[in-house]
Amino acid sequence: LGEGIIPSMQCVDIFLENMHDFKAYEKAVEKHYKVYAKVFNFVRAKIHHDFNFLKALPDFIAIFRYMKKNEDRFGMHIKIADLMKVAKA
Repeated sequence: LGEGIIPSMQCVDIFLENMHDFKAYEKAVEKHYKVYAKVFNFVRAKIHHDFNFLKALPDFIAIFRYMKKNEDRFGMHIKIADLMKVAKA
């Protein structure tokens, strides 16, 4: 895990867009990072052997779309087949 520099800088950008309204800032931050709750639930279900692919499908698709949209940030080409390997592991 990193030091949190990138998320901090992203929050600064969100703050600058919403500094007039702190409630709007809170909502924007929650919206920006909502995919991480999906990732957490996905990983937790895998760890606890409570994973059901059909149940996790909406989160799986959301995670894939987020990663695909941010390939440059992650520094890799995201393929759904690779994410499927994680789901089947």
